[in-house]
Amino acid sequence: KSKVVVKPDWCSAVQTKADAEGNWCVKVQTQAASYDPHSVAITSGKEQIAIQNILFGEVWLCSGQSNMEFSVKKAIDLKKDLKKEMNSAIRLYCTGRISAEVPQNDIPNAKWVVCNAKDLAEFSAVGYGFGKELQEELNVPVGLIDASYGGTFIEGWLKNEVIENDAKILTDSKAIKHKNWAGKNAHLYNANIYPIINTTIAGTIWYQGCANVSSRPRSYVHSLE
Repeated sequence: KSKVVVKPDWCSAVQTKADAEGNWCVKVQTQAASYDPHSVAITSGKEQIAIQNILFGEVWLCSGQSNMEFSVKKAIDLKKDLKKEMNSAIRLYCTGRISAEVPQNDIPNAKWVVCNAKDLAEFSAVGYGFGKELQEELNVPVGLIDASYGGTFIEGWLKNEVIENDAKILTDSKAIKHKNWAGKNAHLYNANIYPIINTTIAGTIWYQGCANVSSRPRSYVHSLE
């Protein structure tokens, strides 16, 4: 229930009050895409957090199963980039292989990083390849969120309310017999997507649906929609 003040270096400060559990959210004005770094200072009582080296550009969510999870270090046409000078206009965020029974507020151990060889090596090759071309074509900074988990079903990536209110998807979810994912609707959404729902994104790329072939593949298009 403390007051929280958020002071970006590009606009006036905004403030709010945290709820009884310490949760809070504010909206701040953003600028046009630029390579100029910015910072934000967040203060509550005697505690202050500074977020540095912020760029304005586009953020894209890269999600899906094994083909999206396939890493840069394994991609013949992209792993050569690991030995080149890194593109600091590309920022990376990887959720990891996680799932949860209920929606989570945070993603453990995940953080935004400037593109570097260590993190890039483990990052989605499809996501990075897409972001690299996009950054070069648009000439703006690009942030990439890698939320992928090989061998998973699309029903795990949908929020529970969507599944419960769609008879077709609900029926499809009950047809899943996989030893790890049967009965785990929304578990991937809860862990990977719910914590970042306040992130403003330009769009999403999704790859692929091989796991659903073992259950009801003809319904996959409906689930995507």
